[in-house]
Amino acid sequence: MINQKLIKSLEQMINEASFDETLFPVQRGNTIEIKNYRIYAFKNKYVIKSIDTKERIAETFCKASALAIAKNLARDKRFNITQVMYLDNKIQKHFFDSLFYRNSIDNTKNSFKRDIMETRLDIAIHETSQAKNDLDRFIFQS
Repeated sequence: MINQKLIKSLEQMINEASFDETLFPVQRGNTIEIKNYRIYAFKNKYVIKSIDTKERIAETFCKASALAIAKNLARDKRFNITQVMYLDNKIQKHFFDSLFYRNSIDNTKNSFKRDIMETRLDIAIHETSQAKNDLDRFIFQS
């Protein structure tokens, strides 16, 4: 059972905190809203649109990139999305590289080639993880 003191202290922290509630994402179906921006989820991409101008801001490969762009634009309309798009393209490249390397590992009979593909797979996974961590900094920065 959860301690009642803990619940009350958590409620007090939430009530006293000074944060902009409009920066919290709200998901409805395949759409995520953050302040004046909507993120639409499609099969292979996420599209960020402005609610005010109905303008398409960007198309991303991963949800984290779309959230980073929408949240930072909601904070500051002059936010430059190029660095986030660079990280998104990096994640996309290494994701597809890792799919290729996994397939090559599964289908090759040559042990030397398998060792090389395993090394490249490790690098691709590491690069994807590093780019995702960089995107998280954009999302969770205050």
